[in-house]
Amino acid sequence: MKAVTQSRYGGPDLLKISEIPLPEPAKGEVRVRVTACAVNLSDWEYLIGSPFYARMVGGLFRPKQPVLGSDIVGVVDKLGAGVSDLNVGQRIMGDFVMTRGGFAEYACVPARHADLMDKIQRGEKLEDAEWETLSKAVEDVARDFADTGEKR
Repeated sequence: MKAVTQSRYGGPDLLKISEIPLPEPAKGEVRVRVTACAVNLSDWEYLIGSPFYARMVGGLFRPKQPVLGSDIVGVVDKLGAGVSDLNVGQRIMGDFVMTRGGFAEYACVPARHADLMDKIQRGEKLEDAEWETLSKAVEDVARDFADTGEKR
């Protein structure tokens, strides 16, 4: 699959489009076919390795996760072991800052953090705090879907 990757910390000039293996979901994860991913401050911090906590979490000398992108919208493609509350084909979204991987065609993310789109599909109202956790780009996609009911 295609992905935007980084092999070391630095500026955007170090990003490249790469062909990488399709990820397999671990226990408690789902694989998502990414349909949208926002760019936000955490992506910048993990790209440049600063402030220092980005290196403490993301790799001290080089990135542990070569694919950035945490605010992900997509469609569940495959379930990992133990996942029973999501289904293949279900639209999800979330802020997956600890796993990242959204700047790719597919990403594996924790199923327990992927419930916002499910609430929208059931017609439930999201709390303001839930909206605030999402970047503007992801929020716009979700609100559009909630208002129209149309899938993109």
